[in-house]
Amino acid sequence: MTERSLRRISGIGPQIARSTGGEQDALWIVSREGQILYANAHADGLAARVSDDFLSLIALEDRSALTTVIENREARFAVRTAEGRPIVGEVAYIEGDAVVLTVRGALRSSARARAVLQSIPDLVFEVTAEGRCVRFKSSFLGEPFVSGDRFLGRTVVECMPRNVADATMAMIETALRTRAVQRIEYRLARASGPRAYECRMTATDHGTVVAIVRDVTLERETQAKLNATNEALQQFTFLASHDLRAPLRAIGQLASFIEEDLELGDASDTSAHIQDLKERVKRMD
Repeated sequence: MTERSLRRISGIGPQIARSTGGEQDALWIVSREGQILYANAHADGLAARVSDDFLSLIALEDRSALTTVIENREARFAVRTAEGRPIVGEVAYIEGDAVVLTVRGALRSSARARAVLQSIPDLVFEVTAEGRCVRFKSSFLGEPFVSGDRFLGRTVVECMPRNVADATMAMIETALRTRAVQRIEYRLARASGPRAYECRMTATDHGTVVAIVRDVTLERETQAKLNATNEALQQFTFLASHDLRAPLRAIGQLASFIEEDLELGDASDTSAHIQDLKERVKRMD
């Protein structure tokens, strides 16, 4: 494709987009060599990165399949992005061997996903098998250990204390291998003092894991106070029970003495026994 053709197609990209794609669609115009001549805002959002090379946006193992689709002038493609997100779209061919790649309804599905995500009050991460963060949503209940702009594109090992990072990497591997929800708790030192966090992680269908992290410091502190109160109550109950046993045994013994006196018809000590019994009862009041 000549330089003149590239400039012309780049210049009319918005018009091509309006005539080829809908308002909800992600759309790229790409040269035969893979150079992106035009991409609308939905396309940039769907790819989650900016690049002049369209193939760099596609998972390495899917690039040859997409190239084959374009070379054979097929009408549809199904690949994964470099972050592992599956996309299915249509291919149109225009002059100069440029192609228009369209993912229908990308904005609608992305908006729905964002709405669900934003309704979750916790920190949400999407990380690769290597622990690299490709998506991040902050919490409106507290601040993350590392801000989103510092976490995106970096690995867990680079951002977190080593003991937490090692445990998290082991949980990522287990989540991907077993497809079961994983859970871990850890503590981090913050300016306001140590904080407790709970992380739940599950594998996605495209080789990444989604982790939801919640600050559970208040819950754990409340639970600790409740446990301490219960322990103190149990201790008090034990001591109260022990203190009650002695006078009750004495009362029982005095009642036995009075019973024996009445059986023998000897009431000389009965009055003293009754008086002693009253004293024991008074002590318990």
